[in-house]
Amino acid sequence: MTEGQYASVRHPAYRAAIGAGLCGLVLHPNTSQLLWTMFIGATFIGFIPTEEARLCSPGRGVPSYMERTPWRLARGIW
Repeated sequence: MTEGQYASVRHPAYRAAIGAGLCGLVLHPNTSQLLWTMFIGATFIGFIPTEEARLCSPGRGVPSYMERTPWRLARGIW
């Protein structure tokens, strides 16, 4: 996939999940929601390098996709 959100970042579904958590925090501002959003965000941020290392095995087209799409989660940041 190199169209839509996948053209700008490599993990748009993770970004959407973190965004949904932040929206939930706006709707229900409490400590539990904050901790949940931080947990989900940290889990995804920690998992991305592991997932990409597994996908870079020989014979897969992922390294060329990673070159075309340099940003992992947030364009211009990471």
